[in-house]
Amino acid sequence: MVVGDRLAGLSLAAEAAAGGLRRVLVLSPSDPQVYPSRFEAPGVTVRYDTVARRIRRQPGPVLVTETSTGAVAARVVVMSLPDPPPEKRSPRISVDPSISPRVYAHPDQMTENPGDVVVMGEGDQPVEWALDLLAAGAKVVLCLPGAEFGPMSLLAKRTLRRLEAQRQVTLFWQTRPTRVYDLGGHPTVAFNNRQTPDLQFDEVLISGPDSSPRRQLENAGIKLERGPLPIYLLFPRDKGVEIPAGVTNILTDRAWEIIRARHFPSLPPSPKRITPVPAGKHLFNLENRHYNATITWFRRVNPDLWILRVRPDQRDSPLVPGQYATLGLGYWEPRVDGADDPSAGEERLVRRSYSISSRIFDPKGYLTDPAYEEHLEFYIVLVPPTTDRLPALTPRLALKHEGDRIYLGPRMAGRYTLAAVTDPFSDVLFLATGTGEAPHNAMAVELFRKGHQGRVVSVVSARYAADLGYVARHRALEDRFSNYRYLPLVTRQDIPGVLRMRIQQLIAEDLLTEETGLELNPSRLQVFMCGNPAMIGVPEWVDDQPVFGETPGAAQLLVERGFTLPRQGVKANIHYEEYW
Repeated sequence: MVVGDRLAGLSLAAEAAAGGLRRVLVLSPSDPQVYPSRFEAPGVTVRYDTVARRIRRQPGPVLVTETSTGAVAARVVVMSLPDPPPEKRSPRISVDPSISPRVYAHPDQMTENPGDVVVMGEGDQPVEWALDLLAAGAKVVLCLPGAEFGPMSLLAKRTLRRLEAQRQVTLFWQTRPTRVYDLGGHPTVAFNNRQTPDLQFDEVLISGPDSSPRRQLENAGIKLERGPLPIYLLFPRDKGVEIPAGVTNILTDRAWEIIRARHFPSLPPSPKRITPVPAGKHLFNLENRHYNATITWFRRVNPDLWILRVRPDQRDSPLVPGQYATLGLGYWEPRVDGADDPSAGEERLVRRSYSISSRIFDPKGYLTDPAYEEHLEFYIVLVPPTTDRLPALTPRLALKHEGDRIYLGPRMAGRYTLAAVTDPFSDVLFLATGTGEAPHNAMAVELFRKGHQGRVVSVVSARYAADLGYVARHRALEDRFSNYRYLPLVTRQDIPGVLRMRIQQLIAEDLLTEETGLELNPSRLQVFMCGNPAMIGVPEWVDDQPVFGETPGAAQLLVERGFTLPRQGVKANIHYEEYW
């Protein structure tokens, strides 16, 4: 359990979950503005508006934390607490006394609404302060001369890259401030680089000496039971620090490996992360050179299944529902699974194509119009490594959040569209497995947006109910349009009211009409299939005759009912997109 929502604690939580810990809980005293909005990571649960009051031992290897929302038990507690304002201002650079009232060592000391603010310091603290100032409407310049990414937490690094890429802050990586002096009643900062002119600000924020661990605990109001307990405090220094009884100090960049070795030795050691560049400036240049879009929304349906939206810096081509786009990340990005990747650290991109989904309704409740959508929605599942396959993109995408940068291919492509649906009174059937429903979501919206009058049915098969990410949206679509039906299936779980079967069985046993009222009539029905090739069952063609596999797929079952497969020069009513 992590107490507090500082970047270091959230990074530790994400690393612990990625390292194999079954349950990681974060107690966040704030709501909802933490890094930089609601924090999500695979395997991590965040309990918002929860303040820790007391930590005590319980019989057995368990600590009980009494909180404002109830008691929580955990084997290990890590505290990631904010520094209280220092009792005395101790700036690290020369400050003229006449301007000192506008120079601060902590944001809480600022009494006026922030205007133009320069923030100086090292580690995570200046980054966290910059987020707070931006939320308050300030314009921020961050001075991190010679910043090394090693001592920073994962989320602090990511935040810096996002803030600079989106031009939310001005970042000085190399120029070092040397003096703050008075110029016309405003603090003015001088730098050691002749190419950087002196700059004037409304306020100056200088990260002063770290407060003591004891003062952090006193400020947080957390009472501790005496004795050697598995309680840890994330602190940037490990020497010359007075630690309260019952608490162990650990450094941010080694925290999880220390906790794992002491309390969870059965878990594998953390993989050695390859960092191709030591300085953030080089890393930003890599992203600036390769990335051209921003993740604006990231929802985890479950730890291995996500819906995300990506906004391109420039939109070069229109979206046709059913098409796909290419996403990419650098090989220098970390992996969530820690697999031994021979390409790790290389300064190039891994790219994969994904069908474009749809959020179905816009914020005002109208059907989305792809011509006016600023972002593209994707429905993606984490691909685990196997003995003969090492996925490169999704294990890196798993560590991303809203605001992170990403590569998006400049054009959307694909022939899997609604071009064959020319009769507004015809029926349309979508068959999909898992994330294969993504293009069907966009296609269904397009049909209703254009006033389609025929019946539309979308069937989606998944292993478990937790793998169905769009149920609520489709139920809302059913309420809006009487000619629409959404039929989810599961294959490995018994759920009241949900059929446990595969799509092939639904067709073979003639249950589709019974469940949805839609008849398999080839004279008026267009069928679209996307997902697992075994579900589709695409045939080989020998002398213009289809040869199907041993296990019948949906294509064969439909052909046996009079439907026509796509062939050059043939008007087909079966259309498919193989997902892998």
